[in-house]
Amino acid sequence: MIDIEFLQSFDNWAWGLLILVLGALIWSFRAIRTHRFIRLLFLLRLILFCLCLILLSQPRLTIRKVENFPREWNLYFDNSLSMSYHQNFSLAALNNGIQELTREFNQRDLHLNSFYFTQDVHKLFTDPIITGDGASTDLGKVLTHIADLDPNFTSGAIIVTDGQPTQGINPVQISENIAVPIFTIGIGDTTPMVDVAIHSLDVPTVAIMGDDLSLSVFISSIGPLNDRINVILMDGDKPIGSKFITVHGQGSQQKVLFRFKPKVLGINSFEIVTSSLEDEINVLNNRQKFQVTVLKDRYQVALVTGSPNFNTTLLTNFLKNNPRVNLNHFLQVGSEFRPPLKQFWEAKYDLIIFDNFPNSQLSSQWQRIFGRKLIAHKSSLAWIIGPDVKTRSGQGLYPFFHLKPFGDVLDPNKSFSWYFTEEFIDSPLGRGFTAADIPNENRLPPLKPGLQVESIHDDLKAYAYLSGPIELPLIMFGEKENLRSLIWTAPGFYGVHYKLTGSKYSTLATQILDGMLGWLLRTSSSEKLYFRLNKEVYQQGEAIIITGNMAGQQVINPSITKAFIRIYRNEERMSSGELIYNFERQRWEGELWASKPGHYRFEIIIDDGTGSSTQSGDFLVSEGQIELNKVFVNRNSLNRISANTGGLYFPWNLRFNLFDHLNKEETVSTKQIIIRFGEEYLVLASLLLLLVVEWIVRRFYGLQ
Repeated sequence: MIDIEFLQSFDNWAWGLLILVLGALIWSFRAIRTHRFIRLLFLLRLILFCLCLILLSQPRLTIRKVENFPREWNLYFDNSLSMSYHQNFSLAALNNGIQELTREFNQRDLHLNSFYFTQDVHKLFTDPIITGDGASTDLGKVLTHIADLDPNFTSGAIIVTDGQPTQGINPVQISENIAVPIFTIGIGDTTPMVDVAIHSLDVPTVAIMGDDLSLSVFISSIGPLNDRINVILMDGDKPIGSKFITVHGQGSQQKVLFRFKPKVLGINSFEIVTSSLEDEINVLNNRQKFQVTVLKDRYQVALVTGSPNFNTTLLTNFLKNNPRVNLNHFLQVGSEFRPPLKQFWEAKYDLIIFDNFPNSQLSSQWQRIFGRKLIAHKSSLAWIIGPDVKTRSGQGLYPFFHLKPFGDVLDPNKSFSWYFTEEFIDSPLGRGFTAADIPNENRLPPLKPGLQVESIHDDLKAYAYLSGPIELPLIMFGEKENLRSLIWTAPGFYGVHYKLTGSKYSTLATQILDGMLGWLLRTSSSEKLYFRLNKEVYQQGEAIIITGNMAGQQVINPSITKAFIRIYRNEERMSSGELIYNFERQRWEGELWASKPGHYRFEIIIDDGTGSSTQSGDFLVSEGQIELNKVFVNRNSLNRISANTGGLYFPWNLRFNLFDHLNKEETVSTKQIIIRFGEEYLVLASLLLLLVVEWIVRRFYGLQ
């Protein structure tokens, strides 16, 4: 259909002027009819005049085209694992039934789009086939996909599923805002299997000794249940808490609270155990282990000084300024100590530091007593060599630091340059450093050699050397049989601090001491991170919940501090995600999804802008899947989805009744094209072309 109209009408004066001009043009044309070239010019000007006259009336051309479009039906198939475990339906039978459905759509000339879904929705471009290999089901994403459809071009949707979402938003809630009808076809038995599982735990990952901890255990249950079970908290083989609850099944969850107090410093292992029920399909999920790391409020440190020296002031000031260190300083005066060493022998210390000690040969009795103390208390050791420690006197401590003489290869009266090894920056002492923080040997103050020793074990490695004809170890540290030890072999450690004051490396000595203290007390680097997964063993498709904290970190700036988790399988990164800091609960939190079965390694990384800390661990994804806990049809949920959208629910055996309610519908679409000649570039270009032609003709005939 084509319509033309003029938006601007002429009044009487305009019509009179038009008639007058036309009359003049006709009279002029009769007068020049014998002059051929003038007649051509006249015709060109007449055409120009007519075009301008038409444009003044603002003509508008409207072209209307009516088209009919068939409305589409969207068919969604559940491809999750549970679809292959319904007892009354084999995969082959389901696939035959689905192909019959699609053929019926084609025979009724209903336009069909096919999709399959698990945790995501995917369009099908071939015949639909259910393989049942999806790890989880997100019905919420299916409903969201339908909600985005245009009701003018979509008749409705059909979902073939057992109606058991294992992740995502509640689909019934989403269905309340959908404009097209949804017909649901339910697959499976209406009676669910019976299972009780420890769904998750919520308990701090790190605590201070003496704190009471709160543990929240979430127990989930499915099936027709109304049974009492016992939930037990175990500390090793000893039960320390027990509560009875009644589980009601039907996918319900119940929260059980425990309060307990860990009694041992370090890692404490606990386990939650629930009693099992008759006919329960899976008892592996009835027990779950977890760990809590217990830290000291303050650490006991002993500083044993043979005779005061410049290192002594630096060490005592550093240790006294640390709020988590309780320092006992034993100073040798002659053959006695102040305070007496009786307190040293009786007290238990987390760290013992020898400063310029011993300055005389140690007796074998002293060595035996110290060896027993070290084994009993598991203390870490540090040895800062001073000017009075000589080869003969120092030999008494060699066995405790796994040392042997290197030989007097460097002149003790000469100063030598020194350097850090490439491995230092990745070592426990160097993790707070960047490459720019470590000066080269030309910028480091030279040092005189002290004890010229080397390690007798590979566990004690050198991370800095004095440069000379032969390189001599300067910093050595390591761990053997769970005992940590460190030695600085040159007497001039204080010079590293004072001689670099005012330079860009002025904090080098303090950074070394920070790293040394943190590593020896087991509070630095990886020991600072206390993260835990909510389980050790997962089913496929189950949520992996990560919680944890960084010891000593009180203020979190999310614009600077970032936390991540990475999942590896056979050293290949499988997935990763960012952790979010929960300010209300004062901890980092995150969530990933268990995928294929196998052993996995996780790595937590926290970067606070000055460096990063990491923590690693392992978990297992079992062959069992979370889908198998819900192998029955959720008829109630599917009924509500259909009722909310104006559709109907059909069981699988009555699926063809669906077509009694499906009609072929069309959408009438009218396309309209409007042309305003006064706004068309082609019309304006035509006017300009006529003016150019008229000018060329006049010039050709010599007219002005």
